[in-house]
Amino acid sequence: MDAVALFRLLLIEHELKEREDVLEQVDIPKLVLSLDGVGAVLDCVMDGNQRRIGQVAALRLCQKLIDLGEIEAARILFEAAEPLDWLSGSQPVQTASGRSDVLKHWVKCAYYFRSLEVVLNAIKALMAENDPIRTGI
Repeated sequence: MDAVALFRLLLIEHELKEREDVLEQVDIPKLVLSLDGVGAVLDCVMDGNQRRIGQVAALRLCQKLIDLGEIEAARILFEAAEPLDWLSGSQPVQTASGRSDVLKHWVKCAYYFRSLEVVLNAIKALMAENDPIRTGI
């Protein structure tokens, strides 16, 4: 491979990385919601019962849908974004990696779709990743 071709590949890689960074900063679901409505945003962020976006983004959008009175659409998104592995206590909550935002946004939405008893039991089942009480250290 010659030097010119290698340089072109490096420039292409840099351009793609820059575009990816810009796309991460734009709230695409919010734009779709404002332009095309609830049905379009659900098509954009969901693939059947699976999310196409991260948990935090899904829970933020869920809160936005609740604020708009779109409770059924919010329920679909909430159920897809619920951190069930943490809430059941089977996996420790990963607070060090910045994923505790998931819980913060889950709590903001949970009381619309879960009874107080279910929410409290889920909170009781949470286990921190370095919890000396539950791990027996």
